[in-house]
Amino acid sequence: MANSGRTPWQLTRLLMILCWLLWIITFFITVTLFQAVLQIHVVSQVVQNVEKSFMWFSTDLVRATPLNVIDRGRLDEMLTRYYLEMRYSVIPDRAEMEHRWGERGIVAYLSSPAVYKSFQPNSSFFDKVDNMQPSVVDILKVDRKGTYFTVDFDVYTFDGSTNWRKEARRVVVQYTYTPGRKLLGRSISNPFGFVVTRVDESDRKSATQ
Repeated sequence: MANSGRTPWQLTRLLMILCWLLWIITFFITVTLFQAVLQIHVVSQVVQNVEKSFMWFSTDLVRATPLNVIDRGRLDEMLTRYYLEMRYSVIPDRAEMEHRWGERGIVAYLSSPAVYKSFQPNSSFFDKVDNMQPSVVDILKVDRKGTYFTVDFDVYTFDGSTNWRKEARRVVVQYTYTPGRKLLGRSISNPFGFVVTRVDESDRKSATQ
């Protein structure tokens, strides 16, 4: 009879312990899920790369960002930097320089017709570019005022031996937006139609500081 009297109490204690264990497990699961949610970044839209007929999930999905969330000022500065690097750097490779400086190249695309015409290299340039020394651009400072960028940069040209010759430059770049130049591509994107309409060049040593 004594044993039968203790059985309900023992069962109650066992149930209480199980309840506490379930509560502790639930608590830790909740905390873990809450921390995991904070690490999740939601992609607003994922679309298939339409250039391919078959889709591989790891490589053929691209992230699409609404244009109204893009900082246009930063994009303009980025394209200005990119334009100057393409305009002033030289790679001793004909295919690459035609891609940059040719009539259908990057500089032509980002320039107004008048600006590109004043820059366009002569027909013999591409025949001898393979034997030219490389030049690279180091952009030091970019200031914006309205639709103008004033950019200080150095151009380093290899002397053919072991040294690089530095030339300090300053340019004032004016730009506008042209709907016909809007592009979202694999190699370059220009969603607002950024186009350079004027480039004023000067030696930075003689420029007003």
